[in-house]
Amino acid sequence: MKTPLRWTAAAGAATLLLTGCVANQPAGDGPTNVLTVTANADSCAVSASSATSGRATFRVTNAGDQTTEFYLLAADRLRIVAEKEDIAPGALAELTVTLAPGKYFTACKPGGAKVGEAEFTVIG
Repeated sequence: MKTPLRWTAAAGAATLLLTGCVANQPAGDGPTNVLTVTANADSCAVSASSATSGRATFRVTNAGDQTTEFYLLAADRLRIVAEKEDIAPGALAELTVTLAPGKYFTACKPGGAKVGEAEFTVIG
């Protein structure tokens, strides 16, 4: 009877691995904050430098000519809180997150080079 136990353990491990890959799309009626982001080769303009805590959607438009990424960084500017990758030139992408009060930074990475890093504050 060791085989069923092995399958149960394997299924449990697979479940844990898969849950770590789920996008941050919180349930609810909709975002409390909607922010627009315009990314291009040398800037990353966010429509506001602050928001209230809770759900937020960043609507990122890539106005540049290279594929870009959008990042929400922790206060230390090292840890990635959330990101949206592979935004093609001319494309619109959305990133929905749940924001806790505190200090963050936003940035874009067109062609792999970080540009437009700016402070972003979330108010409780």
